[in-house]
Amino acid sequence: MSFLRSLFGGSPHNENTTKPFHANKTLEERKDWFSRTKPWHKVDARVIEAVASRLDSQPLMFEIFVQRSMDLELVNKYRGLDAGQHDARTICAVIAAWLTQFGAHFGQQLSTATDRGAIGPLVGAAIDVFEVAVVLEPRSVQAYCALAVLMEQVGKPADALRYARTGLDAINELRRDNPPFHLSSIESIRNTGQTLAQAEAALRSAIPHLEARV
Repeated sequence: MSFLRSLFGGSPHNENTTKPFHANKTLEERKDWFSRTKPWHKVDARVIEAVASRLDSQPLMFEIFVQRSMDLELVNKYRGLDAGQHDARTICAVIAAWLTQFGAHFGQQLSTATDRGAIGPLVGAAIDVFEVAVVLEPRSVQAYCALAVLMEQVGKPADALRYARTGLDAINELRRDNPPFHLSSIESIRNTGQTLAQAEAALRSAIPHLEARV
């Protein structure tokens, strides 16, 4: 995968002499890497702590998060998060929403790609971003929708069906909890409630088609 080549070969985004991210084997080493490596060194340690709480048990996913965040130039957005105003779960939900939003960038490129050689890397990049999003926030409905579409496109209807069903489960859980999205000061969270009906309709429509292909 392209992100592994970048990580193992040395990232152009890493502007100091610290070791590459993949070489860190413990949580303390990873946190030290963030504190020493530009532009991550200016991200609030509490933001890093929140992300690590979800990703540190999945080192490969953590590596993907680091590289794709740099690819999409999201680190500056992480720097702007007011960690003092939000708990760890909210921080992860916000970052997951940003990843999902910016992951659409790869989808837009896919829709206009004419070079067959470029399609595979774009699909891989999009899947990377959305899979990280659902680990950070297991109720990332839009990410599940995107993953269902992408998995079908790459000929994996069973995976597509799994993501579609998980997306519906996430919608049902959100409705049971009835979180006050509309009261959030964060736009990406405040608008979540408006997308649930549309996402549910799309997923329910896709499931019979996917079941027929499995």
